[in-house]
Amino acid sequence: MVFADVQTKSLSNPILKIKGMDEDVSIWNQLPPIFRTETFVRIKPESEVLATIKVNTTSLNESLISSREFQGKKSIAILGYGLYRWKLLGEAAEISKGRSDAPDVLTTFFQNSSRWLTTTDNQKTVRIKSTKKLYASGEKIEFIGQIYDQTLAPIDNADVIVKISGGKTTREVHLTPLTNGRYSGQVEGLAEGDYAFSGTVSVAQKPYGTDNGRFSVGDIALEFQNVRMNSELLRQIAERTGGKFYTPATASEFLEDLKKQPTFSPRTITQKSEFALWNLPWLLAAGLLCFAMEWFIRKRSGMV
Repeated sequence: MVFADVQTKSLSNPILKIKGMDEDVSIWNQLPPIFRTETFVRIKPESEVLATIKVNTTSLNESLISSREFQGKKSIAILGYGLYRWKLLGEAAEISKGRSDAPDVLTTFFQNSSRWLTTTDNQKTVRIKSTKKLYASGEKIEFIGQIYDQTLAPIDNADVIVKISGGKTTREVHLTPLTNGRYSGQVEGLAEGDYAFSGTVSVAQKPYGTDNGRFSVGDIALEFQNVRMNSELLRQIAERTGGKFYTPATASEFLEDLKKQPTFSPRTITQKSEFALWNLPWLLAAGLLCFAMEWFIRKRSGMV
């Protein structure tokens, strides 16, 4: 029987996340023992050992839980059995003593493992962008960040810094955490021009990821500040001028309403054009060609 031996450095892996705090180490290390055969395993270089074993009070450098990500494939190895003991002798024992807030390590571990195994590489864990691509002069530039771990669970304790560069201007913005892994920040006073920004994220003072983008600041015409249809204003204009407002759903009624107008009456327009065919050179060429073909056919048929 062996205990799980988890070090603080392993908490950076989302598979072992219980509460997302440093006390997760003690929660793992206080779990009841499980069974393990006397089998020694050689871990591959691309694998990461998340937890080793401890027999009584002796720590051994033998893997108990390890993860592997190689060539787009992921796997988790648990070199032990009887994991039900973590729930029956761990959480259930604490609940029987009246402690209702005991963490369910086994369920959380399986949920983290499932999310980590099913998360693909094309799902970005760091997303930082500006709210718009084009800002008016004097308008505040707003940034929104979304930070997730490798299981796409939100991270709320990250340090997010956005550096803005453009021309001779360099600014730096610290994004404020909101909820559910969302961050927000803004900057103002940028001159007109094109800018690039680069966001860096660190978790527990360790680099976590980056993202970048571009935006522009300049004069924007009033009609481009709000490009959505103002239906109320259009209806009012139509009513005041004796017209009628149509939507795509009622556009088919336009022709019928137009015919009903007293000022609308049919009018016939006749256009006449004359062409002098004998002045066209291509027509003369076609005639000569036809005569030549007729003479050729008659010659071949012995009629000439």
